[in-house]
Amino acid sequence: MIKEIQEKLKSNRIIYKLIYKIRIFVSKLSRKIHGSNNIIDNSSIISEINYDVRGNNNSIVLKTGSRIFNLKVFIRGDNHQIVIGENCIIKAGEIWIEDHNCILKIGNSTTIEDAHFGITEPNSVIEVGDDCMFSSGIKLLTGDSHSIIDLESQKRINYANNIKIGPHVWIGADVVVLKGVEIGKDSIVGSRSIVTKKYGPNVIIAGSPAKIIKENITWDRERVYI
Repeated sequence: MIKEIQEKLKSNRIIYKLIYKIRIFVSKLSRKIHGSNNIIDNSSIISEINYDVRGNNNSIVLKTGSRIFNLKVFIRGDNHQIVIGENCIIKAGEIWIEDHNCILKIGNSTTIEDAHFGITEPNSVIEVGDDCMFSSGIKLLTGDSHSIIDLESQKRINYANNIKIGPHVWIGADVVVLKGVEIGKDSIVGSRSIVTKKYGPNVIIAGSPAKIIKENITWDRERVYI
């Protein structure tokens, strides 16, 4: 029934455009942006985003055809970049960026049910490739948010490290991806895994900490019957 109503609304261009304008207006009301030269370049179809930005020279780019719902963008600091690619679908999530010069890139046609991207410490990067599929309850964290100090040297030993997810990677529900992780293309991460290191392409990893449980695989969004 709901789907039928949505299709009828889409067929009536006047009503559909009115709803789109209302959504844009509501989105603008939810913006709390403080600082200078902060740029939002929005070419998405729908964007329901709550912005909380304090800093300067931050850039947020939402490319053509993406549909984004229930997303919170929290930024503290300067010169951060967020780029969400073309035709992405994000149903819920949070982007949390602190310090300076951090980057989040999400590739084209990636779908996300619900994910938290935590990017902290200067020059940290999370990169997600094209056509990835994220389930719900996922966390990606470049840092620990607090310092661990070696008693002998009195130096910090837990600096942040980048995260790179290759193209066409499927991440299951409640997965935690920690700093320094790389996951190769066409791979799968099993539900509730904690990923702590680098993995090549075409593997299934699972567990806490995650390990390879099967190699030489790929996956498809459709249910294939052969």
